[in-house]
Amino acid sequence: MKQTTCGKCGSDTIIPRARVPERGEGNWTHELQVQVDSKPHAMLFKGAFRSPVYARVCCGCGYTELYAEYTSGLWEAYQESLKRPNQ
Repeated sequence: MKQTTCGKCGSDTIIPRARVPERGEGNWTHELQVQVDSKPHAMLFKGAFRSPVYARVCCGCGYTELYAEYTSGLWEAYQESLKRPNQ
């Protein structure tokens, strides 16, 4: 069950899924992402798995937590990255 109050101040003024945009080249806006490479030692084609990130924001104290959207894919890529490069 999702927590409906802030763990820091106890406020119930929570924004559960705020966007987290970032500015890129040419001032373009992109959603913030996390990335795990399943083949981090490869020169090319590292098998990058990306997931957008959203924020849970307390409007009482400003405490903010980031959450990845696609955690199972990130975990699978991470597990693959632990294998030996020559496998």
